[in-house]
Amino acid sequence: FIFDHPLTNETYTKKFRLHIVTVPLSTDDDWRTSERLLLQAGEEESAPFIEEARMYLKKLEGKLWLDAPSVEPRVTIQLTEPGRINLLLRVPCPTQYPSRLEQAILRKFLSEFSFAPRMFAQETHVTH
Repeated sequence: FIFDHPLTNETYTKKFRLHIVTVPLSTDDDWRTSERLLLQAGEEESAPFIEEARMYLKKLEGKLWLDAPSVEPRVTIQLTEPGRINLLLRVPCPTQYPSRLEQAILRKFLSEFSFAPRMFAQETHVTH
């Protein structure tokens, strides 16, 4: 034997999984509007398969004796450093298409949200 301990397959959800989409914001951005639009995009993009994902994870719950997480899209907030807010959208996703779903959500979000204007430090060149 190669292993001296049991292995655990952590990808027990073969058909659906929960995916996290992170949207970084400045504290100058309207995070409440951003949160609402991100959640709305997640709900709209997951609508075609959310019921199937709910039933699938519920079925796994009984089979594997686990508590199935809610598949309802939700947004959590992280304050990672001063001046920065991360919005994390958790959304159910077909296991084979996380990047496709993420791109659809981000494109929908970006088409609706306006970031606050950014002030950039201007470089000054001094010549002697």
